[in-house]
Amino acid sequence: MKRKIAGLLIFCIFILYPFSISQPKSENSSTLLWQQPKELINSNREDGLSRVLKLENGENWTVWMSNRDGNNEIYFKKQLKNGKWTDAANLTNNPSDDRMPFLFQDNSGHVWLLWTTDRKGNFDIYFQNYSSNKWSAPEPLSFSGHWDEYATGCLTKSGTIWIAWNSYQQENDDIYYSYKDGESWGGPVRVTKNKAEDRFPFVFQSNDGKIWIFWSSDRDGNWEIYFKRYSPPRSLETKEPVRFTFDTALDSTPYVIQTEDNRLWVFWTSDKGGGSIYYRYSDNGEVWSDPENLGSLKGYIIPSAIETEDHGILVTATKKSGNHYSIYTICSEFGEEKATLSVESSPSSSVYINDSYKGETPLDLKLEKGEYTVRIEKENYEIYTKTVTLSSGESESVFVELTKITPPPTTLPPTTAPRSTTSPPTTKLPTTSPTTTPTTTTPSTISPSTSPSSQSDSFVYLGIFAGVILLFLVIFLMTRKKPEKIKEEWIEKKEPKKEVIIEKPSEHCPFCGKPISLNVTICPYCKKDLEITPELKSLLDEEKKWKEKLERLKTNKSKLEEKIYEEKYNEIMDKLVDIKDKIIKEKMKKGVKK
Repeated sequence: MKRKIAGLLIFCIFILYPFSISQPKSENSSTLLWQQPKELINSNREDGLSRVLKLENGENWTVWMSNRDGNNEIYFKKQLKNGKWTDAANLTNNPSDDRMPFLFQDNSGHVWLLWTTDRKGNFDIYFQNYSSNKWSAPEPLSFSGHWDEYATGCLTKSGTIWIAWNSYQQENDDIYYSYKDGESWGGPVRVTKNKAEDRFPFVFQSNDGKIWIFWSSDRDGNWEIYFKRYSPPRSLETKEPVRFTFDTALDSTPYVIQTEDNRLWVFWTSDKGGGSIYYRYSDNGEVWSDPENLGSLKGYIIPSAIETEDHGILVTATKKSGNHYSIYTICSEFGEEKATLSVESSPSSSVYINDSYKGETPLDLKLEKGEYTVRIEKENYEIYTKTVTLSSGESESVFVELTKITPPPTTLPPTTAPRSTTSPPTTKLPTTSPTTTPTTTTPSTISPSTSPSSQSDSFVYLGIFAGVILLFLVIFLMTRKKPEKIKEEWIEKKEPKKEVIIEKPSEHCPFCGKPISLNVTICPYCKKDLEITPELKSLLDEEKKWKEKLERLKTNKSKLEEKIYEEKYNEIMDKLVDIKDKIIKEKMKKGVKK
């Protein structure tokens, strides 16, 4: 039987392999090279977690967190069109702990700044807008009483604003999002519902209208990147999270951009090979390249990225410099200059390059040299197809006036004589009349058989279908047996012995004190996780103790002088922040061990 199975597997490989190699690949190969990093920010203190944004006016803005003034604040600088960066400016200027900033621009040209702060006693998401050359006053976006942090946002084509963040509510971090239609906010909507830790979300809309939320999770025993995808306005396409990275390294802090050639890029931090920034790209959002890193550059973490004016990619990243962290810029350069393909049509239509949707005409695309199949189509019009060959640095234009499909002529019924009151006349159709057999002439341009890509797909599907039929036939022939032999095998078959598992009692649950079995990970009485390390349990107990102190302080606020109350309050909050950071690190250690 084993030989039969082995033969069957070999059969499947030889039958299906020719079709599997015809599956779609990314039509452009990346020859992306990376320049040496340049130091952008170094205050001799802790500067990190930078976020960069390319504005509609061509300026590049970046924000980051720094403790150069004693506590964590959000700082800002921008790169002018001449390439020079302005001096750093403090945007928050508050004695609280302000961290994890993010920038995006809305359809009014206003720039949004999101960040995390504990100025109300608990970490929440705040925002402010930049318009008319000034920043608005900070406002809370979330005040749930939970630990909310690491917010990112984007503007959709419909004008809706999406904001995603992670929140510690159900004894672990989960991903949530809210949306703003007009003046009102909707949500929050819970994205993940898992006992694992889900953190560092990134929300983004691609040019095809799809809305993506990427994040990092240890749900499969190791920190990996996952995503969910939505169709406008908020229809979930992927019910279960889709895993994006597959390795034994710790992968986190994803950042997504789309370049002018409609290519999607996902950057993230990985501790593989000594730690570096990795990326994958896709031309259609379905087939992704293999992970690549920034060449020989090591030790850089927490990436953000934009496309430059010369169609390269600028990455900002954090790296330890001496005894503190600094921020660097890393620019890409393509091995050869890209070609420009301009596509126009009348009326405006959908453009496909090598069967990958690129947008609506008029459209300018930056593509690497090579041969491409351009397809322009619109409902009720004939499909236009052209093959173009592009060379590095050259420009090519495609313009077409699509031909409207004319409906086939309708045959009118033959004229009959008026009805009489006596007997109805008999109408005979002449056998030689061309109207007796109406024919419909279908334009050749819309026939599937005339499209090279459709014809190729038809052969692929036909081959796969034939392979499946042959596979079932071989399985049937190999597994068919004579009735007598089946009967004998059934009589001789014995019931397998059941393995009896004897549960050995352990001492007691460390939380409720009741006796439990050794082979359980969750206490059946108090429902506590028995895999919590002693260090994590000690930190959780200590956090609980300090929270109780905070509640007692708030209760006795009226009995204390304001100065004494503030000193005690700040002391307790600093302690809670320190404990929370230790808890997060301990949980991440636990995720790696898994």
